Amino acid sequence: MKNNLDIADHMRLGEALKPLRGEDVLIIGSGFSTHRDGVPAKDRLRFLSWFHDTLTNKTYSPEKRKQLLLDSKSEPTFPFGHERIDHFLPSVVACAAASYQPGVVLYEDSEMSHVRFD
Repeated sequence: MKNNLDIADHMRLGEALKPLRGEDVLIIGSGFSTHRDGVPAKDRLRFLSWFHDTLTNKTYSPEKRKQLLLDSKSEPTFPFGHERIDHFLPSVVACAAASYQPGVVLYEDSEMSHVRFD
């Protein structure tokens, strides 16, 4: 993680890691889907809905998915998921390493989920 917690910088990091996928290297972005104590579950779930849609919607082009991630701090539900962006950025890195292709939600609850990118 870069100290500046900049989304675009972390996208570039994921893009730089992309060639490793062709060398059978597993890239893991470990964080939390939500990171906010005291926020009602219904609000966290609103953010999770946006988060999962952004990462998994098969109708989105890679360019649209990248733009949604770049603009994620402007998403009205974002504050319900994250006080700080640190736990969100590993998903950004993993998605960028997968060329912004759609992922698949493997597990979810009101605080975390597992998304796989092939």
